[in-house]
Amino acid sequence: MDDEAAAAAWSEFLRDPLFTAPTLELPAMLRAARHFADLSQRELAARVGISKSYVGDLESGDVSAPSYPLVVRLIEATGLRLQVLDPFALPLVRRPLDDARDKGGRHWPGHLDVRPVRSDRDWWYTRFRPGEKPLPAFTAEWRRLQGRKRVRRTKAQREADARARAGLRNTPPEPEVPGGGTVAG
Repeated sequence: MDDEAAAAAWSEFLRDPLFTAPTLELPAMLRAARHFADLSQRELAARVGISKSYVGDLESGDVSAPSYPLVVRLIEATGLRLQVLDPFALPLVRRPLDDARDKGGRHWPGHLDVRPVRSDRDWWYTRFRPGEKPLPAFTAEWRRLQGRKRVRRTKAQREADARARAGLRNTPPEPEVPGGGTVAG
């Protein structure tokens, strides 16, 4: 490679704002992790508690979708760890109040920011709570959705969806009566 080609390759690399290595497919990632730890397939399989042939199938790409916990165990057995990065190459962290639940025991929507309710001002009701109901423990930042266009389906779309759902209902066909016809008519 001459100097001009090397400079072009380097400038192409520098254009990537994250300066990251290319993303590896799972088989290549497992082979690289095993190579990093200097383990054979047999040794890695023994550490994780799976068969050597299954490790070989994973590394060759013969297994299309291994479970996430298995992939984590394989990577951690090599002394490495998996981490999800944001677009700025920073690791994702647990959001505050991520385990907050509403009164029905449901998690709050993941796309909204959850915040505790400390006073009437934190809650979305007007100045007066209906019937002086107690305040909830948490609420979400609903203003995040303001300004987004709300798309409504037309009447024709709703009717087409209803017809499609009616065709998918789990109703058995009416049995035929010997001699023609059905039980109903």
